[in-house]
Order: sequence, then C-alpha cells, then structure tokens
Amino acid sequence: MTGGPDNLVSLARARKARSRAAQKAEADANALRFGRTRAERAADEARADQAARRLDAHRRDTVDTPRDRPDTSPAANPPGPPPGRRTS
Repeated sequence: MTGGPDNLVSLARARKARSRAAQKAEADANALRFGRTRAERAADEARADQAARRLDAHRRDTVDTPRDRPDTSPAANPPGPPPGRRTS
C-alpha cells in the first residue's frame, strides 16, 4: 500500500469544496456581467446602437417580398389556354 492515513480524503469535504468552487466561479461571472457602473453600461449600449446603425446602413434596399414576385400558385394559373385566346 503506497498511501497512509494522511492521504485519506473525506468525500463530503471534497464534494463541498467542489460546490464552493463552482459557486465562486458563478459569482465571479455574475460580478463581471452585472457589477458594472452606469457609465460602463451606457457606453456598452451606445456601442451596440452604433453597431446596429452601421449594419442597417449597409443593408441592401431591395427587398424580395411576395408581392414583388409573380403569383405561381395553381389557383392563379389554371390549366388550359391563356385567358382571352380562343381555342377553335
């Protein structure tokens, strides 16, 4: 046997230590996410607005909407000769 009594680890202590480490990591992430000053939040919001405006400015003007395309549904194009043409 290579290990003695000093290598014993209480499973409950190990579980609690792991839980504490996970909670601390989550708390640190929340502090980064929510622990900001009003000026920092305003600056981030202004940057996001500017990025959205820049993206919208580069958007193409042509929009392919259903009313721009010809209707190809069966109800709009019944089978048979085109209207106004006689079939004699």
